[in-house]
Formats: sequence, structure tokens, C-alpha cells
Amino acid sequence: MKRREFLKASGGAALLGLLGVLPASVTPVSAESRVRVSKNHRTAREEFIKSQEAERLAGLDFCNTRENARLLHTLVRMRRSSRVLEVGTYYGYSALWMGTALEEQGGGMLTTIELDYLRYLDAERNMRDCGLDKYVDCMNGDAHTLIQKIKGTFDLIFLDAERDRNEDYLKMLWPKLAPGGLLCVRSAVRFRYMMRLYFDELNAKKDAVTHIVGTIPDTETGDTFSTNEAMAITWRMY
Repeated sequence: MKRREFLKASGGAALLGLLGVLPASVTPVSAESRVRVSKNHRTAREEFIKSQEAERLAGLDFCNTRENARLLHTLVRMRRSSRVLEVGTYYGYSALWMGTALEEQGGGMLTTIELDYLRYLDAERNMRDCGLDKYVDCMNGDAHTLIQKIKGTFDLIFLDAERDRNEDYLKMLWPKLAPGGLLCVRSAVRFRYMMRLYFDELNAKKDAVTHIVGTIPDTETGDTFSTNEAMAITWRMY
């Protein structure tokens, strides 16, 4: 399948169009949202986003970039995903963006798994403080074990764990991805050599089409060139 066909079939054309017109000011706490969010929850979301982004830019945190998080938010909304899975919660930055997408569409559940117990507790508290615990279920433990216990499939999966083990995660996650679903991995360019086995596995699948999406410019740093943090988005055709 050619790139143009993938973009059309997977919604990628609409996605790229949205990225081109989506203003940088749009956030999960935008006043434009039709969802009623209490003042306390709105403030908690704003403060959490600012603190996570500040720490990441200072090199003290390894959370997702703002652009990739916005992209995940858009993908969830665009597909009207009802079941979303995240492997690698960290403190819940990406979960916040995906959780608010579910909130805005009026339903759905994000299951997010974190191996580190203390980070899991922090993420769970963050989702509760932000008023998203209705849409985000935080789990603690080894994803390889937990995912096998989860029944059903997911419309979108965000893999944000050890890059050198992505091919192992792929074997476990692919059966859990619904036909037409999306599998997303960030920093696909920066870690392309570490992830080569992952991409080899995807290329061998007849029902998988992968596209690298880089969001430029970076509204956090102002970078108008680098695509290091570009996300690999794989569409499961059937």
C-alpha cells in the first residue's frame, strides 16, 4: 500500500490536515472545550502540564513532547477510540492528553501501565487531581504479565517503554490491537537504530502499514528542523 493510500485509509490525511491548522494554544484545558471542567481540575491540569514540560526541557524528566501528546489527543478524538492502552505511564503526561480526549468525546477508557511503583502512585494521584480518574485506569506491574490478563482489544496503543525491547512488546501487543487500530511509538527517529528489530517485525507483517509523523515546528523549543521525536504510527489493516 502506498503512502497516499495509507494516509487515506488510516485517517492520516485528516490527521496531517489537523496538524497543519491546529493552533499551538490548544491544550487539554482549553477554554474552547465544551466539556464542563471544574476550576480546581482545570488549574491542576495546567499546573501539571507546566511542571512536566519544564522538567523535560531542563533534562530532569523524560515525559513525552507536547507535540506528540497533542498528536495522541488528536488521534484518539479522530478515531473516537473507546479503548486505549498505554505502556509506560511515567507520571501521566501523555495519559492526561489522551484522557482529556476521551472526556471530550463523552466516554471511553485509557488503561495505562507503569512498572515503577512510586511513579504509578504519582500518576494515579495526578489523574485523580486532574479529574480524569473516570477515564484513566492506572495499573502497576510488568506489562508483559498484565496485558495478558486484559480481555478484548484496543483501538489505539501508545508504547512508551524500553526502546531496545520494542520488538518483544510488539509480539505481545499486536494481538491486542483491533483491526483498523493504531500503534504509536515516540522518538522513532532518535532511536531508529535501537528499534531496528521492531521495524523489521512490522515490515514483515502483511496487515501493518507504518508512517513516521514529525510535528514541526516544536512549540516548546521553537525548533523548526529536528524530527528526532517523530512518532511511528502503525495502522493494522485487518
